[in-house]
Amino acid sequence: MRLDGDGLKCRRRRWHNRGSMMKFRHLRYFVAVAEELNFTRAAERLNMAQPPLSQQIKQLEDDLGTILIERASRPMRLTRAGAVMLGHARQILDMSTAAKADVMRIGKGQTGLLNVAFVGSALYSVLPGILSHFRREYPRVDVSLNEMLAPDIASGLEDRKVDVGIVRPALVDVGELEQRPLVEEQMVLAVPDHHPLARKDCVSLACVHCEPLILYPIHPKPSLTEEVLKSCKALGAEPDIIQEVLHLQTALILVAQGVGLTLVVQSVARQPRTGVVFVSIADPAPTSVLSVAWRKGVASPSLDNFLRICDERSRRYAK
Repeated sequence: MRLDGDGLKCRRRRWHNRGSMMKFRHLRYFVAVAEELNFTRAAERLNMAQPPLSQQIKQLEDDLGTILIERASRPMRLTRAGAVMLGHARQILDMSTAAKADVMRIGKGQTGLLNVAFVGSALYSVLPGILSHFRREYPRVDVSLNEMLAPDIASGLEDRKVDVGIVRPALVDVGELEQRPLVEEQMVLAVPDHHPLARKDCVSLACVHCEPLILYPIHPKPSLTEEVLKSCKALGAEPDIIQEVLHLQTALILVAQGVGLTLVVQSVARQPRTGVVFVSIADPAPTSVLSVAWRKGVASPSLDNFLRICDERSRRYAK
């Protein structure tokens, strides 16, 4: 039999159309029939009439160009091709179900990775509650935690190495970043337990004049040290900064050893520390705001969920 060019094109088109007709529903119908080996039971399982089901299986066989089910035998049985097809069909349907579930979880922020950076003092206030709440609601999301200074958190957000940051003090010149406050806290003075100020219930910040002070680096800005020094200057006090440290725990260890004094937020003072006494500061006491920051315009359900929990925990903490 001779085919001209148009005839060959026509045959190719028919085969293309036939092959493209196999859809997930054909696989689902075939698996039901192959497992039941009975069209009536398979139709009941699929909640459909038997004649359309038979037609769909026949269409699948036509598309594949082979018989999958020996209908004449009693009971029905699968051909060798049908047995192979059953294995592939189950695998494809399982993969489809898993893919759909994964995509839906990602779309709802229920899985994935969230990089959270934070200043050390955040661990004494709202951050533990936020993390506990988030992990409880979204256990499939991997949360990476990194303690940093506020300027480093800002850089991490801009470089997309950090998804969300808990910062103190608030960022300045945020540009492509957004932030909102979580909690504002008064600051207290941390002194060695043998220091004369340790016997006071409340002191003026002016008392740090010429006292050895342990603080965070003032640069890069923003820094908590900048806020502290502004408050001291307003009262005419000029502390002697003898040591700059990167972490709160280092500052408290040095205070306990009698190296100097430091200022911490009130939530830190709620946890007693051997060798350190926390003394309230009389009005006007300096305050510090803990904020949450993130990149503008980021489409991330996990981030949205985290920010929602930040708001909820912030309101609860404020009460």
